[in-house]
Parts: sequence; structure tokens; C-alpha cells
Amino acid sequence: MENLFIATTSTEGLKPLGTAPQRSYELIVNALRDAEAAGIFAEPVMSDYGDTVDWYTERPGRAVPLAQLDQDRQTALRARLADLVGRIRAEAQALQAGDQPANDSLRLAEALLNALEIPNEDSIYAVIAPDGAADPVLVNWAWVEDRQNAVRGVLSGVDTRVAAAAAAAAAAAAAAQAKAREDATLAAEDAARRQVEEDERRTAAGPSPFWWWLYWLGWLLLAILIAIILALMIAPCAVRIPGLPNFCPGIQDEASAEQRYTMLLRDEIAMIEREIAITDRACQPQPDIPPFLPPRMAEETPVPQEDVGVIDNRLDRAGAKVGDLTFSLIWDGPDDLDLEVNCPDGGRLFWGIRSACNGVVDIDTGVGAPSPEPVENIFFTSPAPGDYGIRVTMPTSRRDGAEQKFQVLVRDGDKTQILEGAVSGRSTEWRNTYKFGSN
Repeated sequence: MENLFIATTSTEGLKPLGTAPQRSYELIVNALRDAEAAGIFAEPVMSDYGDTVDWYTERPGRAVPLAQLDQDRQTALRARLADLVGRIRAEAQALQAGDQPANDSLRLAEALLNALEIPNEDSIYAVIAPDGAADPVLVNWAWVEDRQNAVRGVLSGVDTRVAAAAAAAAAAAAAAQAKAREDATLAAEDAARRQVEEDERRTAAGPSPFWWWLYWLGWLLLAILIAIILALMIAPCAVRIPGLPNFCPGIQDEASAEQRYTMLLRDEIAMIEREIAITDRACQPQPDIPPFLPPRMAEETPVPQEDVGVIDNRLDRAGAKVGDLTFSLIWDGPDDLDLEVNCPDGGRLFWGIRSACNGVVDIDTGVGAPSPEPVENIFFTSPAPGDYGIRVTMPTSRRDGAEQKFQVLVRDGDKTQILEGAVSGRSTEWRNTYKFGSN
């Protein structure tokens, strides 16, 4: 089944909630046990420059903005949306209310609650199925308006316990608005009729003499103003008209011989200073112009293998497991780094998806409080051959965005390789690729 295109939106004037992994469409949909509730989220496809987003849904039918529905269908769609939002919020609260909720559960609960935020009701669409049924779909989810003292999204105030009462109140309000519009239309028609009668009466009576007097006074004032302007433009400077402004320049006294000599000396000094500056600039050595540096590539130079033993000791203390193919992230510092591995078949493994394509995320430290020996580990059993993308990000910087260096140990059977890299507040992402099964 082809996905239904909903709309294209701009990120201008909006700010995202949470980290980029928390806004992952796959994470939100796969985390919800209620598949029907998960269907309210449209799938985003970001443009190359990140300034626009195309939104799609797997629901069949046609997409219509909420504002284009009639009042009854709007009321029904809002009640349906309130019910689905309540079910999603209940799942998020269940993750937060565990006996001892893990860091991953708290992150997932935060991601679900952020996903229920939208900038305004323009982000609510109805997908009308061929049988006429309408289901709500959200775009711009996990985004709010970027302004001072910005409020939460419009879905934050949805009270799921009184959805039916809200629908009834909305229907009553709609009826009252229709009655008010009808009364306003009758009043406007009556006022227009009275205005037409008054205009006809004034036309029959003819213009008042007072208006003729104002008409000729206006022409007289205009003629006087034109005459004054012409007088100011034509009058020579030698003619002084008493009472009128004069913009002619005054007669300047002729400069004395001493003043002329002083001005001449100043001009010569300025010329000599300029020649000295030009000569001094010509004597300066030419600066070394560095060659053009290409942008930093993701690939890093492998370091000597004698560090493998030190890394293995830390992994053993953390209880990390080793598979046929293992990726281990090690760093020293209070910052929180995340390790992600992308499989050849398109699968992903990170803290939000802990198992995929025969791989498992078994160690994830640095969340909440800094770890004295931070480690993250992902291992594969019987991995498929191909390119495995390695990605390291910094979701939390506890040193004001300062650079954090790290090492990635790649263990391929008996072969080991160490890659070095760094991330910071300006460069929050590092990538590399490992080819498995190429030999």
C-alpha cells in the first residue's frame, strides 16, 4: 500500500522537543503497544537542508485540514483525538510509574509525551476513508512555537476524561454561534436599508452651502502654498523678503595668510604619513596562505593495537559481551555519548532499539549521572556481510559543549581495530563505516 501524502510544513518559527533520537518515527510507533493510537502520528521526511518536512501516513483515503471540516465533523474528530491522546499518555505514565524505572524507560516516556505536542490546530488533519470514516493524524508533532515564554503544544491541555462533555459543549456553542450569525446578518441588512434611505434623502435635498464654502477654501489654501514654494525657489539670495525663511549661505570671511599656510602644512603632513604607511606595508613579509582544507571526513586513522588490552579490561569490568562482530565505545569524561550501529539491511541499534539484525545493545552508561568508566557495547551473532555504519553522538554535554575524545574498538573474530574520534557542542556527530565479510 502506498503512503498517503498529507502536507509539507516549514520548521521556521518552530523548535523541536527532546533529542533527535527521541523524535524518531520508528521509535515512537514501535514503542506504543496500542497500534490504533500510534496511527495518529504522520511519518516525517526531512528535506536535504532541514527547513521543510513532508508528512505521510499509511491510512487510506484523503487528507483534509481540521479547519476545512464542518462543525459537527470537527467536534467528532476532536473527541476521537482526545481519546487516542489519553491512551498514549497512559502508556507514557505507566513507563514513568514503574517500581524502579530504568533510564531507557524514562527516555521513552519523555519521547512519547513530547510527541503529543504540536504548535497549533493547523497541525491536525483528518484522513477520510473511502467509507466516510474520519481519523485524526498529526503533523509537526514533537515541535512547538519558538517564542519567549512559549507554551506547550495544543494537545497538552486535552482532558481525556471529559471528551464526551467537551463534544456536547462544542455542539451547543456551534448552535449559539449559528444563531448569533443569523441575528447579525438581519441587523446588518436592516442597517444597510436605513443607510440607503438616508443617502437617497440627502441626494434629493442637494449639497449644503457649508460644503461649497469648504470646497473653495481648500483651493485657496492650495494656491497660497504653491505661491510660497515658488517664491522660495525663485528668489535670489540677494533679495531678502522680511518674514520669510532664507536658506542662502552666509558670506564667509576670507582666510588669513597664516590660516592658509597652516592648512597647506597639514595637507603635506597627511601626504607624507600616507607614503610612509604604503612603504611600511610593502616591507612586511607575505603571510603564509594555508592550502584549502577539505571538510573533515568521518573516517579516522586507526591507532596502534597495544591499547586493546587496556580497553578489554574496562569492558570486562563493565560486563560487556563479545560476539562474532562487536563494537565498543570508550571515553573518559562526564559527557553522555551514544553509540549507534546501522546494519547492511537498514536496521538500527541504539539505546532506543536494543535488538535488531542479530545484534544486541547490552551496555549503555553515562545517562542521568556521569560514570567513572563510561562504556557502550553492541555485539552481533552471525552478522550478515556488508557495510556497518558506526555513529557516535553527544546528546548531553556537561562541559558547555567542549570537545570530548573517544575510542571505538571493532572486534571481528580474531581481528581487532581501534578508531579514534571526537564530538563537541559544534560537531555533535561522528560517523565511520566498517566492512564485514569482505576478506
